[in-house]
Amino acid sequence: YINRLQILCKDVIRIGSLTDGGKEICVDKPYRPRAPCIVYSFGINFQFDFDEAVVNLFGCDVFANDPRGTYEDPWLETGV
Repeated sequence: YINRLQILCKDVIRIGSLTDGGKEICVDKPYRPRAPCIVYSFGINFQFDFDEAVVNLFGCDVFANDPRGTYEDPWLETGV
C-alpha cells in the first residue's frame, strides 16, 4: 500500500540525503507542506537530514522517533 501511487504528482523532490535517510515528497501546490504542519518521522537511526530539511524548507514541526535508539528519550523534537 505504501509504495502504490495514491495521487498523480508532477513535482517530486528528494529532501535529505541521497542515500538512506532522505525521502521523496510531492510539492505540487495542493499537496506541498505548509506551516503549520506536523511530521512524525520513525526509524531515524540518528539520520536527521530529512527532518532538518522539512523544518528548514517548509517550517513544519518534526517529531522524530527511533525505538531502537540507545539514548534516554527516543523522541527528538525539531522546529518546535
